[in-house]
Amino acid sequence: MIQIPPRTDGRLYQVRPMHRVRHSIASILLILLIPGSAGLGGDAPNDPYDEVVEALAQGRHWYAKRLLSRIERRTASEPVMVLLAARADAGRGAWSQVVRRLNGAGWLDSLDFGDGRFLAARAWLEVDRYDRALEQYDEFLSYSIERTPRALAEIGRARALAGLGHTGQAADAYGNAMSLLPDLAPWLAVRVAESLAGSGDTAAVRRHLKDAGAIPLWRRARARAEAHYAAGDRDRAVTLFLRAANDTRERARAAELRTRAVRILLEDADTAAATRVARTAV
Repeated sequence: MIQIPPRTDGRLYQVRPMHRVRHSIASILLILLIPGSAGLGGDAPNDPYDEVVEALAQGRHWYAKRLLSRIERRTASEPVMVLLAARADAGRGAWSQVVRRLNGAGWLDSLDFGDGRFLAARAWLEVDRYDRALEQYDEFLSYSIERTPRALAEIGRARALAGLGHTGQAADAYGNAMSLLPDLAPWLAVRVAESLAGSGDTAAVRRHLKDAGAIPLWRRARARAEAHYAAGDRDRAVTLFLRAANDTRERARAAELRTRAVRILLEDADTAAATRVARTAV
């Protein structure tokens, strides 16, 4: 791994933790889908490390990766450079690489207010190791005090709990995030409903969806459909899946929702209805 040489201007490298930035609602949602980029302080235009940081800040993760590969590698691994490389890997979706870089690192909580721990938790989540992700998020939440990073960690924790099948606890974690970031209430409310759908609690799902009016109808109808299917009301589930399919303009998503309805019809041996729906799905 790369070792950072001392700066000649007497200043220190500093990594800006991605989760400590004051995000707008749109940027927070982007963080949930695409890992943010951060960089080191400094204004020396010819410093190769500053160039890496600039590339990360611009979202040019592949270019940052190439820049890092050009820098001479040394046997010692500096945490700040390991974290930079992990962020570059996260930016291009190489989550298994992020896990490899950060797993077992002793500095995850001490560098950048726990940014390494937060990124490690996200990496375990993205490789479907929900148990490890939950451990990392719990550790991060044990000392993090700022509202935005805590809310994002609660959302990640909820996803991990849902992956483990703990739907009730997942709903509680989403509720914690909602209390920290009320402006995200509609989006979080539908996530709560989706978490509870598998339990077949149709009343709870409908109750949470009342707070999700700003969310597209297809997604709300899908959550209700899954709840009715889990509760054994298969006819209602088919109706709601088809309603969701008719609401979305995305052909691939509509086909997926109609296919879900077809499978339920086939489970009930209603081949005639399944054939009619299948024709509209292709």
